[in-house]
Amino acid sequence: MPGADYGLKGVDGLKTGSSPRGDYNYISTCKRGNQRVISVILGVGNWEDESSEKIRHAFGNSLIEKMFKDYSYKKVLSKGKQKIDGKKYDVQKDVYATVKKGQEPKISVKNDYVLVDNGLKTVSPKIKASTVNATKTGFFLFSGGQKEKQTSNKHNFMKHLPCSASSYYRFMLST
Repeated sequence: MPGADYGLKGVDGLKTGSSPRGDYNYISTCKRGNQRVISVILGVGNWEDESSEKIRHAFGNSLIEKMFKDYSYKKVLSKGKQKIDGKKYDVQKDVYATVKKGQEPKISVKNDYVLVDNGLKTVSPKIKASTVNATKTGFFLFSGGQKEKQTSNKHNFMKHLPCSASSYYRFMLST
């Protein structure tokens, strides 16, 4: 924690532990600006050697500093009309993500939500990324060889389909 031996700027949570079988362990959370890093260090040193206690803190602090040095939390997609994977979407709000400095993440859309692949894994599947809606724009409807362009979003075009909508096929337009 800041102010303590091995204190680190931004650390707002810390849990240490040690045991004969687990050696020295360290879990911390650190926030600087809008970016949060979770550091987990397990099995450092030898439980019988108390100097290992200091080593775990040095490992944990180094890991946190490396993350803040190599990664930044930034806007990766602006609100509004966007072209993603060759398709047009209306993105409902700005999208932010932690990304490696000097690289751009892979952005895609699945089930009307923006996905940001930054190459990082989460500590737990229970930690969910924030979601941003992206509504597709520009659709073609095909029926019996006839084509009709619909420029509204997918929810609006559904109300124009007849009851037997299963005979229609929806193709997304990339224009």
